[in-house]
Amino acid sequence: MNRNWISDLQHLVEHSSFADTLSELDLRKIFPRNYRDDFSAENALEDFAKLHDLQRQKSLQVQLLDDGHSAQFYIKLYAIDEVVTLSQSMSILESMGLDVLLEKPYQLTFGNHDIWLHHFTLQRCHTPCSLDQNKLPRYFEQLFLAVWHQSCQNDAFNQLLFSTCLKLDNIAILRAYTAYLHQINFPYSQQLILETLNQHPQITLDLIKLFLCKFDPKKEELAKFDALHQRCLDALNEIASLDQDRIFKSFLNLIDATVRTNYFMPRTHNEGAISFKFRSALIHHLPRPLPLFEIFVFSARYEGIHLRGGKVARGGLRWSDRKEDYRTEVLGLMKAQMVKNAVIVPSGSKGGFIA
Repeated sequence: MNRNWISDLQHLVEHSSFADTLSELDLRKIFPRNYRDDFSAENALEDFAKLHDLQRQKSLQVQLLDDGHSAQFYIKLYAIDEVVTLSQSMSILESMGLDVLLEKPYQLTFGNHDIWLHHFTLQRCHTPCSLDQNKLPRYFEQLFLAVWHQSCQNDAFNQLLFSTCLKLDNIAILRAYTAYLHQINFPYSQQLILETLNQHPQITLDLIKLFLCKFDPKKEELAKFDALHQRCLDALNEIASLDQDRIFKSFLNLIDATVRTNYFMPRTHNEGAISFKFRSALIHHLPRPLPLFEIFVFSARYEGIHLRGGKVARGGLRWSDRKEDYRTEVLGLMKAQMVKNAVIVPSGSKGGFIA
């Protein structure tokens, strides 16, 4: 260990934005001997900034250290006054398709708080993404904290972060569309859908760009949408697997059939739920009878569907215990409602949801 480690750190802090707090702090107390043996003073300055954030926000902090080229990379978790258990952290990391090789905890002291720093050495399960590599640390932090606070599902869709460089909100689009496909008896499993999306990152990213191009309220780029749509179709000609071709074309079909979405609303307004309004007649192989429109809502806490037989329709909303096929239940109820309402209003509607 460098004998001047503390002096080096003092020099770095003096020339940083934290200089005014240096006189109040004992750096030896903040960074114990085992930490100083394993990390440089430059590393400590980065951690120093995280400790300030942690003391101010009183919530978990996380940092990804990755050059995008090495097979191994590192993650740091910072927790205030509590230890993050391996069962909590590893389940999130494994959902992202990461293998944890080593975890080492360090107990630091900052102000009146004990800070636990958990340092993970990890290995990728997928070929590293090179599409938006510089954004990956920020995307990782957003996704990890969303799963930690249970505003996002802890599932295998999170692998798309490292395989395709997709951020939290964009992963939510594909997760929601997949949940809808499950409700209309799509013949392929979620596992195969994920394998397809992970194996073809550029097509997956183009699907997201297509969705954003179509619905971004600040942009009207019809020509760009048509070009992106054609690029996706051309790329599918290079896929040898018929199953994977059908999976991508189903996503394309759903984007084409979507006429409205709440995706661009501030997340505080919708509690993280994403919704799509479909023109049902445009969706391929949809079970009969066909509504005129349907609205699908998906979130970490609930999901649901509302089917409308016409522009003017009457019907209620109900809770369902059929998690695997609640749309089938609601479709039958909508059909009955259409018959029952024939002499009252032009058509019927019905909605249902699961928690």
